Amino acid sequence: STSRLQSVTQLGAEVSAGRDLNVSAGRDLTAVASTLEARRDIALSAGRDVTLAAAANEEHSFATGKKVTAKNDRVEHQSTVVSAGGDLSVQGGNDVTFVASQAKASNEAYLYAGNDLNLLAAHDESYSYYSKKKKGSFGRSSSRMSESEASTVVSSSIQAGQGAELVAKRDVNVEASSASSTKGELAVVAGRDVNLTAAENSYSSVSAKSKSGGLGLSSTSKANAQSSSYTSVQGATLSGDTTVVQAGRDISVAASNVVSTGKTALRAGNDIIIDSVAETSESHRSESKKKSGLMSSGGIGITLGTAKNASTQDTRTVVNQGSTIGSVLGDVDMRAGKNLSITASDVVAGKDINLVGQNVSILAADNQNVSEQTRKTSKSGLTLALSGTVGSAIDATYQNAKQARNEDDSRLSALQGIKAGLSGVQAWQAAQQSGGMTGENSAQFVGISASLGSQKSSSRQRQEQQISQGSTLTAGGNLNIIATGSGAVGEDGDLRVQGSKLQAGKDLQLIANRDVVLEAAANTQKLDGKNKSSGGAVGVSVGVGSGEAGISIFANANKGAGKEIGNGTTWTETTLDAGQKASLVSGRDTTLKGAQVNGESILAKVGRDLTLQSLQDRDYYDSKQKNVGGGASLAIVGQGGGANLSLSQSKLHSKYDSVQEQTGLFAGKGGFQVEVGKHTQLDGSVIASTAEAEKNRLSTGSLGWSEIRNKAEYKSQLQSVSVSSANDGAGAFVSNMPSGMLIAYNHGDSASGTTGSAISEGTLEVRDPARQQQDVATLSRDPSRANDSVSPIFDKEKEQKRLQQVQLIGEIGTQAMDILRTQGQLDADKAARAELEARGISAPDAGASERQVEDYRKALLGTNAYQDIMGKYGTGGDYQKAAQAVTAALQGLAGGDIGSALAGASSPYVAGVIKQVAGDNDTARIMAHAVLGAVVAQAQGNSAAAGGAGAAGSELAAQVISERLYGTRDSSTLNEAQKQTITALASLAGGLAGSVVDGSSGGAIAGAAGGKNATENNFLGGGTPPGLISYGQAASSLTEYMRENGATAEEITQAQRDLAQGQGFDGVQPANEFIKAWGEAMVAEAAGLGIVAGLGRFGLWGAKGATPVVTAEGRIGNSVFTDVNQTARPAAQANPNQPTLIADRVDAKIAAKGTPHPNGNMADAHAEIGVIQKAFNEGKTVGSDMTMNVVGKDVCGYCRGDIAAAASKSGLKSLTIQAKDDITGLPKTYYWEVGMKSIREKKI
Repeated sequence: STSRLQSVTQLGAEVSAGRDLNVSAGRDLTAVASTLEARRDIALSAGRDVTLAAAANEEHSFATGKKVTAKNDRVEHQSTVVSAGGDLSVQGGNDVTFVASQAKASNEAYLYAGNDLNLLAAHDESYSYYSKKKKGSFGRSSSRMSESEASTVVSSSIQAGQGAELVAKRDVNVEASSASSTKGELAVVAGRDVNLTAAENSYSSVSAKSKSGGLGLSSTSKANAQSSSYTSVQGATLSGDTTVVQAGRDISVAASNVVSTGKTALRAGNDIIIDSVAETSESHRSESKKKSGLMSSGGIGITLGTAKNASTQDTRTVVNQGSTIGSVLGDVDMRAGKNLSITASDVVAGKDINLVGQNVSILAADNQNVSEQTRKTSKSGLTLALSGTVGSAIDATYQNAKQARNEDDSRLSALQGIKAGLSGVQAWQAAQQSGGMTGENSAQFVGISASLGSQKSSSRQRQEQQISQGSTLTAGGNLNIIATGSGAVGEDGDLRVQGSKLQAGKDLQLIANRDVVLEAAANTQKLDGKNKSSGGAVGVSVGVGSGEAGISIFANANKGAGKEIGNGTTWTETTLDAGQKASLVSGRDTTLKGAQVNGESILAKVGRDLTLQSLQDRDYYDSKQKNVGGGASLAIVGQGGGANLSLSQSKLHSKYDSVQEQTGLFAGKGGFQVEVGKHTQLDGSVIASTAEAEKNRLSTGSLGWSEIRNKAEYKSQLQSVSVSSANDGAGAFVSNMPSGMLIAYNHGDSASGTTGSAISEGTLEVRDPARQQQDVATLSRDPSRANDSVSPIFDKEKEQKRLQQVQLIGEIGTQAMDILRTQGQLDADKAARAELEARGISAPDAGASERQVEDYRKALLGTNAYQDIMGKYGTGGDYQKAAQAVTAALQGLAGGDIGSALAGASSPYVAGVIKQVAGDNDTARIMAHAVLGAVVAQAQGNSAAAGGAGAAGSELAAQVISERLYGTRDSSTLNEAQKQTITALASLAGGLAGSVVDGSSGGAIAGAAGGKNATENNFLGGGTPPGLISYGQAASSLTEYMRENGATAEEITQAQRDLAQGQGFDGVQPANEFIKAWGEAMVAEAAGLGIVAGLGRFGLWGAKGATPVVTAEGRIGNSVFTDVNQTARPAAQANPNQPTLIADRVDAKIAAKGTPHPNGNMADAHAEIGVIQKAFNEGKTVGSDMTMNVVGKDVCGYCRGDIAAAASKSGLKSLTIQAKDDITGLPKTYYWEVGMKSIREKKI
């Protein structure tokens, strides 16, 4: 081992005087790391340069050994210090330079340079390095390294007690240093430029760790590394009782400060530039892990191979450090001979602020944040795992339980736990089923599989944010900004304010020789993500059971890919706030684009055009994920084998465009006086005041206006197909019996509003009628109602979890139905054997022939006991219908859609009604199923045409398939495995029909789902819950229903034609409305909801009399008004011919969009609208305050504008609504007051 230690220490001079100290040099005067002090005055002068500088003390160490290496370096500056008890004078014929040094005078300080005067900074630096390596037995090793480096600013300073003057014939440069005067004036004067600049502090570090090795049959290597760096800026500061900065050319202030107690003045012959400097931070983190040899397979098994995981995370942040120009008690006065600009900085004055330049700009700077994450995983090798019906189920139980433990979301964790529990039940059933009726499954009871495979995945996500940082100008008195121009008419003299805030306690005045532009600054965000995965395996499985053995080969593969893209823009508006009068004067144009001007009174004089435009916040998001997987097995020895296939696709789409802050001139009780030379244009903007009309006046050549449409919408979709088959019930891939799962889920919401234009009541003079394009009489004069903005309604994380929940519920439902079928098989087999034993028929022994075994099997299937039990448990039986209904209901509820839940839950039972009613009439039955498929698909957000076509197509296909495969159309002669085979193939036929009609994967899933329901619960099903048959017989004929409800012959013919073509009720036509009403009536009755007698021609919003989902209670004084959601409203109160207060508003929506909308009549009105309507009908609303309590669900986003409209039409003075958040369960308060376009949530 070796070590070294070195150091350097500076020994400066020390000069001390009891009275005065005078040091004069004919050429140069230099003091380094020295001390000069005097009780009275100090005078330093040189014919050329005066330099007061610091010197560096250094310390270096280094040590290295067998395992450890360490290094440390440190550099610290020792300053020159000049201290005078009286006055201080420093003069140089050329330059005067301070480097990390200090000068102090108890009285006055005077610094003069014939060329440049420089107050400069130096940097202290430190460096550290440490490394350690270690090796152990069995190839184990580890290493650790850390390295850091820092640089810290050491400033110069000039301090005076009674006044200071810094003068240079050329430039004054102050870098991260200061000059101050406690009581007197601080004056900085340069013949050319004054530059106040910042210096950087910086820090960086790197660390890394690694570890490798292992014992026995496996080894592991891990490595992680991280690095970070950041910079911060330290600016210059000029501070005095009064502070004056004067330059013959430019004054530049970057991340620095010019402040005073009494007055601050900056005067430049050319430009004044007040700017910011960026501070940065960066970080990088990476982790990797590699394991080789023997390891867990992820379930109950082991893998001999290699597994790798790697991840990275990178971030970069940029934040601007602005400058400050201020005076605590006095004025701030900045006058530039040419241009004056202020960027991301503050100007503050206790009294007035005056800014003057040929062109004046108050600007924002951009802060940035960028992050990127990547992740890669791979695994390959030879895997030994449990197989067979019992083994596979046990392994599935273990994996589901593991996922439940690792899931952060409580709901998803609970669903994974349920899956694990059901997998355990399936394992127990598989053990009970081993041997079954004939011993044919025993060879696949439990086994071991060996497979060779690989799996890999990768993902990347990048996020970028750009956030504006504006300037702030705050005056306790008046704020005046004047852009004088150069004197050339129309060439310059612009005043621009971007994303900044200007405030004045008294008057605020903006005057421009040419244009005044007040505009917002953009904040943007971007999201870009991708992921992909793939894998596969081939192998062999050996199973044993009941003394027999079986061998099978298998293969599986999977692939997935997804991406997400997001873009958003919000705005930092420019705001002008005057305590008294706000004035805008421009020689040519004045433009407000994302800006607000507020004042007790407003004066605007515009030479040419005045333009006011509001800006919309925007947020767009799209994601798509596709996954496909499948496998197959083939028995080589013994019986068994099967196949499975799964496909899924999910999509999220969100679009948001809405004005949040409306552009306008907002005057108080002093009113507004606006005079425009030519044209005034309002785009979603207002000119408003709270004054009497006679105090408001707009005089313009011509006037134009427009409105801006605000909208928020999102949609989430999930389509998932999972099918498996097995030979005679011995499949071990997915479950004990053949099974399948179909999910077609859609969820979404939307909200809309309008940001209009308006001018408060007053004098409105249009001087040039020939150029006037719009009728001024149609312009709104009520600015308080002009901005109907929309709040964001999309939550990405919430919707992603919602889709996961729907998927898991579907998987659980499939498991539950499989368990029911298998349990029925077990119970039926046991009861059938007992029945045959009672008849004297015994099971064949081990030496029986195949013919004897088959005869016994047929005898079992033909027993009454077997038929009775399987009629309840089997496909189409009561228990299966219940499981389907519960699964569909839970999926709908997980998606937050009660209509989807009711439609899905009732579908299996309505299919049974159709079978009982239609009997052997194939045409009637198939057409009825087309309607049912369409209704359910539409209610669940899928294609009605595809659902109808799928139901009709599979109904025909099921009969043909049964006859071709099993030689019969009599479903009662089929065993459970045969029924499941027919279901799978008929569902496929329905999916093909749905895809042809709709042309999309969602249509295929909707068609397959409709077909599966029709096949299982009609062709293969039996039995219908009591009370349903009588209703089905009364309403089975669509033609009869339409006649009873007043349909014309043409409408009936059109409806029948649409059914035959599988079109359902996609179009908004009279015939389609009858189909929809009839179909919903069938669905509602089957779910036990009851039917309103006589639905009416267009009473299409569901059956009445159900259990209320939402209850609203309104109070006005001692009067109480109660209503419920439309599907639960009593028939006597659900009159479709009774319009609500906002029927005209709803009719306008229907006319504009071509689709039905609620709240137009009392049959479809939401509970909140119903309460207001009832109070209005009793004459209680005009001039009253109403409080409302909503229970069951939160106020929907769609209704918020309608509720406000109803409250306004009813004459209410105010409305307060109490509700609870659907997700968190926390209380929420909404409020409405006269003039508001939508109810708004009160933020606490």
